[in-house]
Amino acid sequence: MKSRTFPTFRVRRICSLKWLAVDIVDVLASMVIPEHSHAKSASLMFMLRGGGDLTRGSGMLAMQYLLPYLVRRGILHGIAARSRGMTFMAISFPPLPLDQSLDEQDRG
Repeated sequence: MKSRTFPTFRVRRICSLKWLAVDIVDVLASMVIPEHSHAKSASLMFMLRGGGDLTRGSGMLAMQYLLPYLVRRGILHGIAARSRGMTFMAISFPPLPLDQSLDEQDRG
């Protein structure tokens, strides 16, 4: 299983196909995944553990356990974990490259 650690979160790739990837993302307690976009991929996210908020476009949503959250290609979004941290599953299509920074993914 491939993984990548960023300053505030870790991504573990559990499935990768030509047209989609499934990642488990662990966000540290009270930390943020900064707002960014993915130029070439959309993501469907499901919170698995903990708690946090999703910023998407100009809105903010309190993520709820196992409800789907869609972030379309090119839409600015970020995650803010609460005091216990959070884990979510992200299904990206096509797959997001693990070897790129968030800034590189913004540019495509």
